[in-house]
Amino acid sequence: GNHVDFETLRFGEANPPGLRIICELRHFKAKEKKMSVKCWAFIPAEVIEPGGNVGFATMTKPTDAKLKRLKAFNGRQPDFIVAFEAL
Repeated sequence: GNHVDFETLRFGEANPPGLRIICELRHFKAKEKKMSVKCWAFIPAEVIEPGGNVGFATMTKPTDAKLKRLKAFNGRQPDFIVAFEAL
């Protein structure tokens, strides 16, 4: 899997209310020779705990950071799982 460091995310402090991490899952379209968003997921900062795993459902594109028009990509199953480690 992929590993991403969120150096500025502070667990339980100094995060603005409503903070969320948006993750876009991309794939390469060989015919068009470009990367494209396949689906995306969001993680509210308040559910993130060091050493914890969090599962979320992926959503269809386009990415909607305001969460107004959400449509599940894979039937609302928690198919996007993220593990957080305290450094």
